[in-house]
Amino acid sequence: MISLQKRFLFVHIPKTAGNSIQNILRDYSEDRIVASGGQDGVERFEVRSDGRELVKHSTLAEYYRELGTETADGLFKFACVRNPWDRMISFWFSPHRRETKWDPKKFRKFVEKEVRPLREYFALPTDAGKPPFGNVDFIIRYERLNDDFRTVCEKLGIPPVELPVRNRSERGSAAQYYDDKLSAFIAETFADEIDYFGYQRP
Repeated sequence: MISLQKRFLFVHIPKTAGNSIQNILRDYSEDRIVASGGQDGVERFEVRSDGRELVKHSTLAEYYRELGTETADGLFKFACVRNPWDRMISFWFSPHRRETKWDPKKFRKFVEKEVRPLREYFALPTDAGKPPFGNVDFIIRYERLNDDFRTVCEKLGIPPVELPVRNRSERGSAAQYYDDKLSAFIAETFADEIDYFGYQRP
């Protein structure tokens, strides 16, 4: 989601409270909210940027391609990140998937085939091997969501708002779903973001 008026660019990574954030930012963005049954979450909406090939979960590189380097560089760029062990369980039980049962084998295949690591959302062609997470100006931690979002609001000059976590399920703690083998798979798959942000197995 972008705003040329408020000069921001929000990279929406799935299952990081992005729907709640975009519901607040929509009043300041030129993007349109469009109903879409295939989207994640209870609200099932897509984001459209008129005249640009950008969608709800566009990567930073896609924003740069559509906006141009000069415009994108001039925007306050931010995203929200989340412990990958927790994020993957939330992804598995996301309402749009209609998955009600826990199946470790299917879960592993789902993560392998359908989930992008964080680095793919942050990467730019100019990275030259360096960690891509520094390509945005601010990163909201899901674990301190409202405090960090308040910082964003102050930066943008908009009233601070308490964010509802709209898609919380009754699935319980992520820890109950992982044995050592499955936990090690998550640790290997998302190693760079775990190392960079200091995440630990729940």
